[in-house]
Amino acid sequence: MAPRTFAPHLVQWRIIEAAQARGCTQYDLWGIAPAGAPDHPWAGFSVFKRGFGGREIRYMHAHDLSLKSHYLLVHLVETLRRRRRGLQLW
Repeated sequence: MAPRTFAPHLVQWRIIEAAQARGCTQYDLWGIAPAGAPDHPWAGFSVFKRGFGGREIRYMHAHDLSLKSHYLLVHLVETLRRRRRGLQLW
């Protein structure tokens, strides 16, 4: 049997190396599932991201400023989509 290759790991590692060569000191993999939530939709790639080490930083989530009245419909649709995917509803 051929050895398993983890292409995403290699790609991310090469990107991190290139960023370091350019003088970058941080690399944001953005978004992970909460610890201890194996059924979370992001659980699989969160394991991948945590495998690189680093630290978890929590930022305030984005806020939308409604300038048009039809935004209420957009907000409703996005809320329903998050609920359907099992994501936090803010």
